[in-house]
Amino acid sequence: MLWLDRICGTETVMIPLGLRRIYTAMLLREGMTASVRNLEDGGLSAELRRRDLRRLRALAAERGLPVLSTVSVNGLPRVLAYWRRRPGLPIGACLALAIWVISTLFVWRVDVICLDNAQGTAARDRVDIMAVQKDLAADGIAPGMFLPGLDARKLENRFLIGREDISWMAINRRGTVLSVEVRPAHTASRDQEPALRADEQGYLCGTNLVADADGRILSFSVRGGQMVAAAEQTVLRGSLLASGIYTSDTGDTVAGRAHGEVLAETVRILQAEIPFAEQVIRPTGKTQTCRVLCLFGKPVLSVVWPLPGAGEIVTFLETFLKNGEKSGIDGESCGIIADETILDAVESSLYLPGGLPLPVSVRTTTRAEVKEFTEELTEEEALCRAACVLDAEEAALGARQILSREETVSSENNTLTVTRYVYCIDNIAVEEEFRIKVQP
Repeated sequence: MLWLDRICGTETVMIPLGLRRIYTAMLLREGMTASVRNLEDGGLSAELRRRDLRRLRALAAERGLPVLSTVSVNGLPRVLAYWRRRPGLPIGACLALAIWVISTLFVWRVDVICLDNAQGTAARDRVDIMAVQKDLAADGIAPGMFLPGLDARKLENRFLIGREDISWMAINRRGTVLSVEVRPAHTASRDQEPALRADEQGYLCGTNLVADADGRILSFSVRGGQMVAAAEQTVLRGSLLASGIYTSDTGDTVAGRAHGEVLAETVRILQAEIPFAEQVIRPTGKTQTCRVLCLFGKPVLSVVWPLPGAGEIVTFLETFLKNGEKSGIDGESCGIIADETILDAVESSLYLPGGLPLPVSVRTTTRAEVKEFTEELTEEEALCRAACVLDAEEAALGARQILSREETVSSENNTLTVTRYVYCIDNIAVEEEFRIKVQP
């Protein structure tokens, strides 16, 4: 059988053993093409075109032969008959095709790329990708944007107006995905500003270096100002170390920004207060899974399992409002249940065969019920916890060298207080702003 015959339709009939010779002769005499297969009982299974089968039945009726019954129908007619019994299938297929065609007219995803970030650019020149993506969404360049008539160059020029952190951008379209590439502006840092500028009130703003702790100065490296203190000098907290206002070699008074570091032997005082009785939150063992269907990043439908008990059900209006506001993970809250914490949160997206994600995703959030308990600590446990806190604070100091440590322990009002004195070599210089009125 040709493929065209299968599209137009074929029917399979069973020819009994007693009528095998008669029907075979009729097929040969009329030149009908059939796919014949022998059966175990000696009969034949013949697959014929529908028009040939109608002609064969007419000839058999003229000769008084029994009419052969159809065993199976193949080809397009069978599919059409199946669809007539289930009209929802073709209707659903047409709707799915229409949705697929319409969805290609909108943006599914916006990717922001900065090659300078990936190449190890200095921190001052890095571009905040998340901030750029939020600004693009505020300008309408976000999932759900209508693609026909997209003018990428116009959008680029409009977005770059007033931007000081970005010098160049390009919006490229790949199907329903917009790839936005940006480059930083490489603005000069405060270290490289040659002169001060007056603010809106007419004041020049510069900086001095002052000491943030007592200590003995060992060495210094100051730029943009003039050192006031000297090496081996003992200074107190708040003392002026370097001034941004100084007299130059030519005798002129210069105002600038003093910056740098002053290394000194100093004492950093760290303190940790650990209560012997504290409130801790522990899980009760009950979990709840929430699945949220999202379209273009917006929640559409949410299902929670297991369902809340009678004591956990709130009013219908509150449930409706909270469900619309807090379904899924919005970065600020977990849901309408107060005594819970998120154990696991996964967002699964649907992908086309080529790997392109669809604008449809399912957020699965597993929450565990928690309750607040009072935990009593022994003195040894409180000391261990205080040691961990002080070690973390000491590591955050970033001191150049630790010389020695001393600790004092006191207990008052059901609280253990541990004070650690860290003798170290550290940078004690911090910038302090000053303002000068510009003479007219």
